[in-house]
Amino acid sequence: LQPIADLQQRTRCDLVPLGVQAEVMGAVQRSGGIAALSEQQRNAYVDDVGAFVRYPKQTAAFDVWAERVVARTYKKRYEGLEGAPKYEDYFASSILYDEAVASLAARYCRAHPSTLLVC
Repeated sequence: LQPIADLQQRTRCDLVPLGVQAEVMGAVQRSGGIAALSEQQRNAYVDDVGAFVRYPKQTAAFDVWAERVVARTYKKRYEGLEGAPKYEDYFASSILYDEAVASLAARYCRAHPSTLLVC
């Protein structure tokens, strides 16, 4: 992280944390998916919970993405490993992470409309 901190000091740019705290990701992967989160935890990472729940059901491409990206990644990381998270919980943590990055980036851009955000 030191090179990033050095860059931030030299350029005086903002560092915007995009992602999900490790404890929260762990809870999702080990304790029953998104349902393991409190409303406050979920709302910290997901701006539009209704859309977050509806989107996968309304978009055929979501199933293709889930199979080609999430399922393949799960198999590469966890197939055959003892103690691996259930696929459903891994899937939940994956979509939570993606949604969190998007939500946190959007919040930053709304709060700083004249700023360029580079991810």
